[in-house]
Amino acid sequence: MTHQIEEERTQILHSLEGEDVCISISAIASITGMNRHTVARHLDSLEILGKVRKLDVGRAKKYLLVKKISEYSLMDISSDLILVLTPNLTVQYLNKAAVRHFMTSLHECIGKNISALHFSLLLHDDLIQILDTFSFENPEKITVQDEHGFWFEITILGLSLLQAPNQIAIICTDVTEKKRSEEALKIAQEKYGFAFHASPDGIVMREISTGEILEANPAYCTLIGYSWNDIIGKSSIGLGFIESADFRDNLIRKIIQSTTGQHRYELQVRRQSGDVIDASCSSSIIHVSGRDCLLTVIRDISEQKKAEESIRKSEELYRLLADNTEDVIWTLDPSGCLFTYVSPSIERLLGYRPDVVLNIHPQDIMTQASYTRMRVKLPYYIKSQAERRTPSYCRLRIQYIAVDGRIIPTDAAITFIKSSSGEIIRILGVSRDISLHLEMSKKLQKSEHHYRVLAESVKDVVWIIDSVSRVFRYISPSVTGLLGWTPSEICQKCVDEIISPDMLSYFLEICADRHREFLDSNITRYYTDELKILTKTGDVIWNDIISHTTRNEETGAVEFIGISRDVTEKKNTHLELASSEAYLRLILDNIRDVIWILDLTSLVFTYVSPSIMKLRGYHPDEIVGHSLNELYSRDVYAEKDMGSIKLEEQIRAFESGDDSARYRRFFIILKHRNGHLIDVEESISLIAGPDRKVTHIIGVSRGISESDDLIHSPNSIVSFSPDPERSRLTSGNV
Repeated sequence: MTHQIEEERTQILHSLEGEDVCISISAIASITGMNRHTVARHLDSLEILGKVRKLDVGRAKKYLLVKKISEYSLMDISSDLILVLTPNLTVQYLNKAAVRHFMTSLHECIGKNISALHFSLLLHDDLIQILDTFSFENPEKITVQDEHGFWFEITILGLSLLQAPNQIAIICTDVTEKKRSEEALKIAQEKYGFAFHASPDGIVMREISTGEILEANPAYCTLIGYSWNDIIGKSSIGLGFIESADFRDNLIRKIIQSTTGQHRYELQVRRQSGDVIDASCSSSIIHVSGRDCLLTVIRDISEQKKAEESIRKSEELYRLLADNTEDVIWTLDPSGCLFTYVSPSIERLLGYRPDVVLNIHPQDIMTQASYTRMRVKLPYYIKSQAERRTPSYCRLRIQYIAVDGRIIPTDAAITFIKSSSGEIIRILGVSRDISLHLEMSKKLQKSEHHYRVLAESVKDVVWIIDSVSRVFRYISPSVTGLLGWTPSEICQKCVDEIISPDMLSYFLEICADRHREFLDSNITRYYTDELKILTKTGDVIWNDIISHTTRNEETGAVEFIGISRDVTEKKNTHLELASSEAYLRLILDNIRDVIWILDLTSLVFTYVSPSIMKLRGYHPDEIVGHSLNELYSRDVYAEKDMGSIKLEEQIRAFESGDDSARYRRFFIILKHRNGHLIDVEESISLIAGPDRKVTHIIGVSRGISESDDLIHSPNSIVSFSPDPERSRLTSGNV
């Protein structure tokens, strides 16, 4: 039976070989001698095998031998959905991809009108309208979405296959991924554009080759004082924003050499008004529309610079005090009896550098008797302090051993520093060399202090987060350099996951407050915060964050938009300076000696320590900022007493090259606010520039009346000999 079928099919194929045109079933039956039904059955099988092709010619069905690779077979290779229709929209062929997609078979579709197949993708109104009016001259193209949410680009074109003219081909190409990518790109562009224009920092894009400004956000225009139209298309050099092309070339070279592809720098920018502002800039190279461009984020740091300058001047003042005092200031750990701080003047006193003294035991630089006395006295004083049986300070006579073996006797004024709970945490001492006047029983210390605060700016990251879920909606690529995560990685995280645990409750609180505040007022407000952020490796860095609250126009959700900058180094510096400042200010406030600075140019006191109130009854504000003439008129100082100090002789000697004249110690009698006279030991240092021109005098005043039991009536005065070993009493009105 199988052999007979093969023979009959072979006869049919031979009958078609001699024909150049398609022939009907009746003609084939006549040539082969078979009945029409048998021929029709074999032709169906041969068509399925791709050896013949059936064509509708008018009302008749005719067949043609396939002598080469079938056009339909080529269609089957394509992954697109392809349908071939007659002009009256009868289905001639579906390729394999279409059969699979519509979950049908070729046999079920051939010969049926396309509308009868109920393929939802092909029943779209726009497609039906095109098919009804199709002219075969120009192809048509539309994009539709099926019931499953997939997008297809449908092309309708006229073609002629196997000598059957005016056939219609419908080609359906799945463009879902392309459509989704386009939508995602559109959303990303909209978010970036919104973040660009809403950023509180200035952002500007320039073409590298020409310096022409291509784009700038409103914050940049506000910062430089120009309108958008005034700067677009103009050169940065022409507008005076940068000095020259060499500056730009040097900047680009630094960006290329940077491992992060960014370069941070500070720049002075001249605004349209002529004002010059300090700016912190972060630049990187980007490629836009085939052009190399320089993208710069700029922030006005003028106020920060002013604050840094104020801190620098304050630091210089305290450094001046610390570097020029003769007394040695030190702190001691009461538990281990070890030095925790020693002032630079230790080198003048003993010849040891401060870092050397901090690494040796006090016993190594004291005589055995002095060390034994200190170990006995200090516990007694500490216990008395705890029981509040003694004053907050005491004195010890300590003999030190200098680096050359000399014995240096000192008088140490000791104060106890307590914690908030009243526990003694440090012993503060001021040691003064008393080699030249051992007859004096009490000596006090002289103290200086300095502050250090430094600030720097780090890499800017633009971000958008949902104010309720706190999930990132967008984050710029620079997050990789800042935290180590790629944008796609961090956009899958909640912000809570990267906030340092010790600041999480604070962060959640401010998010809730700002979300509630925006809902109540619907007003955008800007905020500045400093938060500790966790990197991908688990490290903690400080971020300076400028943010504001807004509403997403598409979703209506409240969002936070902000820019983050790494300020870890600046933050650590500030914390160290704050700690150092608090520690040294604590030292200054606990010293009983009066420290003062006199400006010789104006003869005005520029600084007086708080201990002036204990010594003379005056508040520092009553002396600081006032000249000697004013203080003479108020009877704070007696002009003849100050004249007896003979400062002019000392200054002339120093400016003439006598280094020994820089420091001087003498005794004076001053009047207390209540009228009593006070014996005071003054130790002064001359401060001069590189040209030895004396500009300031730093003095340390120590009351010695208590130790000498000297009592003076308001009608006695002391004048002084240059000899620091003695003073003489004379009568007269003060």
